[in-house]
Amino acid sequence: MADEDAKFAVTSVASTQRAASLARLGELRPIFLALHIGGGLVGLPLLIITFLATSKIPRQPALINFCVAWVINSISYTLVSLGGTSHTASTPLCFSQAAMLNGAPPMAGVGTFLVVFQIWRTFRDPISLRVYGGRQCSEKAALFVTLSLPYIVFILFTITSLVLQIKSPHTLDRSNGLYCTVTGLAFRRWSVPLSTVTILILMLGFEIAIAIRYYLARQRILNSFPLANRSTSRGLVIRISLFNIYLLITFGASVVFLSGAIQPWAYMVQAALSMVAFVLFATQKNVFDAWCFWKKSNNETHSDESVPALRKHGPNVDAGINLDPPSPDIIAADRV
Repeated sequence: MADEDAKFAVTSVASTQRAASLARLGELRPIFLALHIGGGLVGLPLLIITFLATSKIPRQPALINFCVAWVINSISYTLVSLGGTSHTASTPLCFSQAAMLNGAPPMAGVGTFLVVFQIWRTFRDPISLRVYGGRQCSEKAALFVTLSLPYIVFILFTITSLVLQIKSPHTLDRSNGLYCTVTGLAFRRWSVPLSTVTILILMLGFEIAIAIRYYLARQRILNSFPLANRSTSRGLVIRISLFNIYLLITFGASVVFLSGAIQPWAYMVQAALSMVAFVLFATQKNVFDAWCFWKKSNNETHSDESVPALRKHGPNVDAGINLDPPSPDIIAADRV
């Protein structure tokens, strides 16, 4: 009897702590919505329009796709709050949001990973450029995979969640004060955090590989051409550093979600992802040039002040043909 009383007391304390944590989340709802609206519903759509409307910025399908994925992610998280309907868990809008929130984070994660993967895939040693062995995928096939994979993931996760929610409608929950979700389902409990952690680990691995390739390319240039430019764009370094720092913070937040704990800071980190993406890409020099259309156009095609272009060079390109070697920073801006 004493053991049962002790268990009941522990359960009561845990329930009280959970309720207090959920109450704190509800208090942060205005900040949560402001981050999603400012970054995902205003900032990133503006970037997409800029990328498509101006000739000053090379059109990069992976980057545009990345922005679209994060816009859909923010729509998913704000669907009920901006829907103008009742916020109870029984509404169809709440039901839809709970399903979409199983697909949106993995979709956005895959879209982000594909940008990093594209950087890794197109980065080449400036001196001994070689094509990877084996058959090369056609450009159209690679582009199709890049553009469609995030949405395939979104559809699969969302449909799976819809089926489970139809079978267990009582799992719908609105108690966090931020959005509708499902509780008590193993799929929701593990699928999104595990997929996010996996994608983040992959991105960190490819980031390390890119850094190694960049370092080796820079060393070869400097050894072969001692008078080559050794400077690195400060703006580029700052943006890449901020991206990697936030990547690590997001990894920590994903571990918190995986543990099942309710930590308000983790929810805010998640909400700020679209805003961080907007700030990092909106601070490119070529984006500023496009927005400041009244200024004199810059004739230079590339600058290592711009975010690396994600253009795929043809397999027959021979870097040795160019007898005027660019600096590794220019190569990074052009090829990464």
